[in-house]
Amino acid sequence: MRPDLKLEKIMKRFYIFLLTFFQMCTPAQIVGVPAPEPNNYWIQFLIQKKIEEIIGNGDLSELSTPQDSDKLTLKHTLLLGAPNADTSGKSLIVDEKGFIYITGDTNGSVYRAANPIGTRDLIFGKYDSQMNPIWAYQIGNARVRLKVEDIAVDSNENTYIIGSTKELFRGVKQEGEDDLFLIKFDSNGNELWSLQDGIPNHSILPSKIALDPSGNIYITGRSTGPFGGPLSGSNGFIAKFDDKGNRNWVKQIAIPNTRSFPEGLVINKTTSDIYITGSGNADYKKNTAPGTGIDDLLYLNTTTTVIVNFSLN
Repeated sequence: MRPDLKLEKIMKRFYIFLLTFFQMCTPAQIVGVPAPEPNNYWIQFLIQKKIEEIIGNGDLSELSTPQDSDKLTLKHTLLLGAPNADTSGKSLIVDEKGFIYITGDTNGSVYRAANPIGTRDLIFGKYDSQMNPIWAYQIGNARVRLKVEDIAVDSNENTYIIGSTKELFRGVKQEGEDDLFLIKFDSNGNELWSLQDGIPNHSILPSKIALDPSGNIYITGRSTGPFGGPLSGSNGFIAKFDDKGNRNWVKQIAIPNTRSFPEGLVINKTTSDIYITGSGNADYKKNTAPGTGIDDLLYLNTTTTVIVNFSLN
């Protein structure tokens, strides 16, 4: 086969993925996208669909591109960080009034003039629809490392943040190797209550949080020990807390000699059904092992009225 034809055959399968960041770009011109507001940043995401044609000897200078593809319009950007620090955004949510809540963790001073509080702190903020800050906080304990995972908001604009820690953060003592933490804040970002939960010599690693219409809190994730059931190993769990932070129950998502990694959680606000998704190497429909592949998609659906009897082990 001629080299140019071989190149053409290969290049027809190529896609272009481009993420560009520009600061203080003047003049700002990126494929017809409106210029950002003053002191804002360019974050432009450009995707060109399948390359339809390669001209001549493989010169990429002339390409045919879709003419009617949907356009992405950049409205607002937000950049948070601190010099010589590692700051990660972990989750965000928008409430019924359009307020935006963002959470993450950092080893720097993002919302503090002084040094960070602990080894790694929790950060979270509330913004209006134009990304103007309403309030923002940085929370931690000395010599404590916090790993933030997810955030939820209720109809009263109270926020809930979950994560894990290897040290004593809230409560009387550290329970396990990695403990779950849960914090509730009011609409002004003031801490209402918090808890730390774990089991000795094992890890509790939450991944997602969801709320039902009554204000009950549901958390899913994985554990390495008998959390909500008798099995050790890499198992999942689903736990329910009331609006005061009292744990009502916890159930293990586990099948002997398998691993389960729940990563998604949704509550149907009308029926109170609970939906959990993730991955694992078991047949969750037949409650047996193995599954179809090395790891398969995990999907579970139950209701809050029967969840107290829910167990796969």
